[in-house]
Amino acid sequence: MGENKNFFEGPLFTITNYIMWLFIGNIYFALCNLPLIYILFLIPSAGSDFTNNFVSYIPIMFLCLIPIGPSITALLSVMGKLVREKDINLTKDYFKAYKANFKQSTLLWIFTLIVIVILSVDLYYFRTHSSNVVIRYLFLILIFIVIIMTLYTFPILSRFYMKSKDVIRLSYYYAIAKFKTTFVNILCVLFCFIAITKMRFFILFISTGICYLIMLNENKLLKEIEEKLESSDKKEEKKISEAEEVTEKIASDEDEDKDNEDNEDR
Repeated sequence: MGENKNFFEGPLFTITNYIMWLFIGNIYFALCNLPLIYILFLIPSAGSDFTNNFVSYIPIMFLCLIPIGPSITALLSVMGKLVREKDINLTKDYFKAYKANFKQSTLLWIFTLIVIVILSVDLYYFRTHSSNVVIRYLFLILIFIVIIMTLYTFPILSRFYMKSKDVIRLSYYYAIAKFKTTFVNILCVLFCFIAITKMRFFILFISTGICYLIMLNENKLLKEIEEKLESSDKKEEKKISEAEEVTEKIASDEDEDKDNEDNEDR
């Protein structure tokens, strides 16, 4: 009995669990993004036609990329829980987060895609019709800022219930203000894609690997946001409590004045 307990608490069992969670999580992400897999096969088969007629491919790419929003948010939610608690119920936690964040994450992702598409079309236009290098680099920088913002947008959304405008505002602030965290986020993504080129089997863990590393890197930052929200909620509760006390006092004073008037009439 003691040996069985040691096995279930040992490093081998833990490593096995992590491999299983990362692998199955990647499968769930792939199943929720079958149109994305279609795009990944479409681009190489299109060859030079894709490069020469990039704009004509944008509508189908846009539609196929939409499911990424809720699925990546759910995956980030699960990986975040794994970072914090070291244990998850993968299937239950993933689809619960998928359902809870579906509408908001989809709308935010569509908004992000629209911004990237507009900037990409502008970049393509100036690349083919203008020799102004400065404008090209300007659009590249703007696209880069939007992309690094998404590395905060969906982790924040996966952890907290916020208005979309607050999520975007926080994402922009942390993308610029937390340069070290942003830089490590970029390295995490690059590391995972480079790992695929060196170890083909890593594709079985690519989406979960990226999400886990990002949530691990942003764990402290997300905890800070949680503490600030809790502090804000306490202040709000205190204000409401004080307001209720003042209202009760006013009501009590009014009742007392009314009783005094009634006694005088008598």
